[in-house]
Amino acid sequence: MTRRIAIACFAAAAWGLVTEGNPSAVAATPTPTSTPTPTPAMVTVTVKTRPTGRSFSVDGITYTAQQRFRWSNGSTHTIATISPQSGDPGVQYVWMKWSDQGAISHTVTPTSNTTYTARFKTQYYLTMTAGTGGSVRPTSGWRNSGASVPITARPANGYSFSNWTGTGTGSYSGPNNPAAIMMGGPITE
Repeated sequence: MTRRIAIACFAAAAWGLVTEGNPSAVAATPTPTSTPTPTPAMVTVTVKTRPTGRSFSVDGITYTAQQRFRWSNGSTHTIATISPQSGDPGVQYVWMKWSDQGAISHTVTPTSNTTYTARFKTQYYLTMTAGTGGSVRPTSGWRNSGASVPITARPANGYSFSNWTGTGTGSYSGPNNPAAIMMGGPITE
């Protein structure tokens, strides 16, 4: 008596091994393989200030020293700073610009290694004080570092100008009126 091998073929078919049109032929089913996802290219980004030590933020986190980041190429991030920023007594820092010409707070999307620098100008406070019987100009206020500032005393009627008594780098002490000072630090006249 002859037996058919159909049962074996059906069992093989259950495993996906039977080739179409020929139940007695067995073929292996290809095993699916996963395609690796490419790792995005990374860029190195440095964020800093000039002068150093000024405050800035990256993606909402505040820093006061240079920071280096590894970001995915083309990813978007926010860099920002605030202005003015206080320094030592009588010193402040006023934001001028970012090195990429962006606004004080802006997004960046670096596609290569890059550095973003927030630049500040240094200002010193000038305190002007007149003695009894007169007035002085200019008024007290912030002046840029290195600025030359003319100072003038105006005696009231019945008074005469005696001298300036200045303190601070670039101040003037002496009889000249008007005189000039150079803002090398906070100054009192």
